[in-house]
Amino acid sequence: MAEPYEYSELLPYVDVEDGLARAMGNEALYHKLLRLFKDVDQVAELTESTRQDDLEVIEQAAHKLKGTAANVGLKKLAEAAGEVGDDARNGKKTEDMSAIHDVWEKTVAMIDRVL
Repeated sequence: MAEPYEYSELLPYVDVEDGLARAMGNEALYHKLLRLFKDVDQVAELTESTRQDDLEVIEQAAHKLKGTAANVGLKKLAEAAGEVGDDARNGKKTEDMSAIHDVWEKTVAMIDRVL
């Protein structure tokens, strides 16, 4: 069991109130969704997509990550994925994925505090 925390301590990486609201207040469901999100490393999928020259594939992977992250209250990660997707949509390939990996690592650390 995770140590007690204040919701504000987790921001901007995990917005527990938003995530719980999206899970209709069901804490067990929200925790399950967070575990699933952690287990399916969509950041790795996005990083892999950037190794291709197909901006549409990059945009789709970024959009998927952005939407999934937003649906569980992972706002900072959703924002970072959105930036990669916006770049791809505007014809620019994000070469340096270190920023999104940094956000991913911090997000996982915050998820671990929730779980």
